[in-house]
Amino acid sequence: MDTKIVTCLYHPASAEANPFNLHLERARLDRYVYSLAQICQLEVPIVCYTDSISSGLLIELKKKNSLSNLEIKTLDLIKAKHSKAIQEIKKKHSLQFNFYHEIDWAKIDFLERELFLDPTIDYLYWMDSGLSHPGLFPNRYNPNRDKVTGMSANPYGYTFDLIFNKDLPQSLNKWASNKLINIGNSLIFHNTNDINSTLNKSHAYSHLTIGGIIGGNAQSLPSFFERFEACAQLCIEKEFILNHEAIMSSMFMDDLESYKNFCFSTWYHDEPDSSLIGQITPEYLSQHTSFYEFFKEIGQCPA
Repeated sequence: MDTKIVTCLYHPASAEANPFNLHLERARLDRYVYSLAQICQLEVPIVCYTDSISSGLLIELKKKNSLSNLEIKTLDLIKAKHSKAIQEIKKKHSLQFNFYHEIDWAKIDFLERELFLDPTIDYLYWMDSGLSHPGLFPNRYNPNRDKVTGMSANPYGYTFDLIFNKDLPQSLNKWASNKLINIGNSLIFHNTNDINSTLNKSHAYSHLTIGGIIGGNAQSLPSFFERFEACAQLCIEKEFILNHEAIMSSMFMDDLESYKNFCFSTWYHDEPDSSLIGQITPEYLSQHTSFYEFFKEIGQCPA
């Protein structure tokens, strides 16, 4: 089964040149770069969208790590679908939408572009470039854990080889089967009243969709793109920009049968950062499902 992963990496040149409200921290950039190198270990085509500011960094990463499956596509974020409209709404309501909505809506645009270029692909996924990091996964899945220093620029902190490896695409595909995947968080992190009023819905949400992994069976994606576009147009008409996760949460509720669903209730796990020891207790974890357990669910993550 042909599978492709789409992702992106955009980092502002400075605080002054940051119209898209992107993260400025160097530690965040380190995470995106080194995690992307790990995601390339899936050994399927990886397409990473970026801009002229960050492309050099990715070219260097590709060469240094011999990432032959990494394709770098340079596209200024303002040229992503709806970015100009989002910018106009941000200017008009400057205090209300001070968030990186251009990137989160662009995820759907980039996925759609790749399906258009490769319409016979079997499975197509979005995967956040910064997904492979210790805040989400216990270090027992990192064979280089003895080399981890805690510094963001240490590449060994992101090498979760026991999860992000050549078997992951097949695990995702087998679990998704003929559907799209939906990973939901029962911690309600978007205003559900805003979702319903903007999209003319009356859903009762038990969990909200996260945007770290999107997609699934490619035959189901054209309808997904059409439904997202309809929601995007409502947001633009009403000048109320919903996060892509909020939009996808409503889309999930609209069409439950099109999705394979997994719900978690905490990002934390049983090997937390030292600053959280004592707070993330066995009792706490016994009452919650951790995000990384999705990878157990699909048969990818060893016990």
